[in-house]
This record gives sequence, structure tokens and C-alpha cells, in this order.
Amino acid sequence: MSLIDKVIIELSYRVDEGYPKLETAAHRAVLRDILIEWGVEKDLVSEAMYRLLALYEDDGSDEEDVESDEEDKEENNEDIDGE
Repeated sequence: MSLIDKVIIELSYRVDEGYPKLETAAHRAVLRDILIEWGVEKDLVSEAMYRLLALYEDDGSDEEDVESDEEDKEENNEDIDGE
């Protein structure tokens, strides 16, 4: 089983829907937590979260998700820098 498969399975277990929806800020936050817990370098986690944020901002997501994403980006940087 690949690392991606393991991440998807773990994310699915941790979110209420039972499957990943990376367009939602809450699921991206859980993904960030998983990656950090699994020892992925903080710079890589930050870059991945930044790219996911940019990807879903460009797809026309509703304004609420975009605002929530901005808050997540700020929290992500604080969480990673604070550790």
C-alpha cells in the first residue's frame, strides 16, 4: 500500500463524512495534522497546504470556504512555526 493510500484511509477515518473532501478547510486541517503526526517535514506540510489552498480557491468555491481557508493558512503557519 502506498503512502498516499495510507493517508487517504487515515483521513477517511478521521472525518465525519468517511471520505476526504479536500475542498473543505476542515478536511485540509485534518490532513495537515496527519502529516505532522507522521513526521513529514514541516516545510513540506506547509507547501502542500498552500498548494491545496490555492487549488481550491481557484475552483470557484463558495466565499465561506475561501474565508475559512485563509484562516486555516494562518493557523497552519502558526502551528508549524510554533512547534
